Amino acid sequence: MADITITNVDDAAVQKMLEHAARTGRTLDAVARDVLLKALHAAPSERLAAADRVRAMTPAPLLTDATEMVREDRDRR
Repeated sequence: MADITITNVDDAAVQKMLEHAARTGRTLDAVARDVLLKALHAAPSERLAAADRVRAMTPAPLLTDATEMVREDRDRR
């Protein structure tokens, strides 16, 4: 594995990562690696495309139009 050095990291970001590392019993390096990997995973457009593919495979719900129900009720009276 390669080593990298990141300079000029916002103090608040480092503090949040340190707190997360302490909560999860991990090192700052491990948390930083996870943050980098998650940032490099699927871009939002790729996630949306995947959601669209799943949506296309899912049948539309069988919903009754409320207008039809009101008309039926009115016609019964």
